[in-house]
Amino acid sequence: MGTFFRSIVIAVSIACSSSAVCADIAQRVIELNQRSIESIGVSLGALSYLSGVKPGELSHLEYLEKTGDIAYVKELESAGYVKVDYHHGFPDGAGGTATYISVEPLKAGLDIRAALQSSNHSNAVHVETVAPSP
Repeated sequence: MGTFFRSIVIAVSIACSSSAVCADIAQRVIELNQRSIESIGVSLGALSYLSGVKPGELSHLEYLEKTGDIAYVKELESAGYVKVDYHHGFPDGAGGTATYISVEPLKAGLDIRAALQSSNHSNAVHVETVAPSP
């Protein structure tokens, strides 16, 4: 289980007022994650990682391995949503012998990011329209 997905399950567990409600919500998150994998080929954690990718930014490979985020990068790359390039040190010669990666969204990845952003915006608009006025 990836770091992001584990964090969601833990947050849901902490936030729940009753264990029955909590178990139900946790089960729904697990099912949602499975549907994401079945329908678009990547987990919720990978989608979260994709939404935060900054083209051209270098990430320290060792850090990604420690946090488990490298699994999301590999998941996205295998699904054809991103291109990953490995670099030894920074382009300006700094960074020593450490390995860094750059993650560039491909067209399919950009399409998914756009859909996520559109979905987030429409959900925010919907919430605002149904929320009671102060």
